[in-house]
Amino acid sequence: MTSAPPNCSDGGVWGTYTYVGNKTKMIAGLSCLCCGPFALLVCCCPQDEQDAYCTNYYLYDAAGNNLGPTKASNFIPSGAKRPTKAPFLFLP
Repeated sequence: MTSAPPNCSDGGVWGTYTYVGNKTKMIAGLSCLCCGPFALLVCCCPQDEQDAYCTNYYLYDAAGNNLGPTKASNFIPSGAKRPTKAPFLFLP
């Protein structure tokens, strides 16, 4: 995907948008059986992904639907490296 989705201005960038969706909720629900309410921390690390287009500080899906502002999301532009480990969990 290189061009902008319908009803979006050109000059943006495609990437991956992570959000709390059905997959994340299912993992949290099943984890509650083992870990109790601490399993809800799974929601801090969303597992659902979709392609998104970022322009003018807003995200859009491939159909041109607005997904919200970029400041309130987990958007990683294509070509950027996704962090593999959280810094606070890194053990040398």
